[in-house]
Amino acid sequence: MAGELRLPAGDGAVSFVDAEDIAAVAVAALTEDTHAGKTYELSGPGAVTIREAVGLISEATGRTVRYVPLSPEDFVAELVAEGWSEADAEDFADAVGPIRRGMDSHLSDGVRTALGRGPRSFARFVADATAAGAWRD
Repeated sequence: MAGELRLPAGDGAVSFVDAEDIAAVAVAALTEDTHAGKTYELSGPGAVTIREAVGLISEATGRTVRYVPLSPEDFVAELVAEGWSEADAEDFADAVGPIRRGMDSHLSDGVRTALGRGPRSFARFVADATAAGAWRD
């Protein structure tokens, strides 16, 4: 809400999968016999960087939002200064590490295979979330 997303994610991209797509695949897998014994790897239709993601949010909301990449050490120091325990701050930095290392950009066809339609894009998620008031004060 302050207009900045400060993370140690570098320039890595993420193939964000929409929670609604995850739920739809789960429902199909649990209620339709054709999914028995199958495993679906899920992703969104494309990978976006954190900078691109906040750009989409900024554009959709009309608010200036910017991504501020931090080193893991600086990120941990900021969180500790805000009152986080060092262990929790380091765990959060570690959770973002795969993005920074380019490990979260893999694309898969699981949503299409399971549901017969493509996954919802991050841009579509942002538009829908904005319409629902997700980023209002």
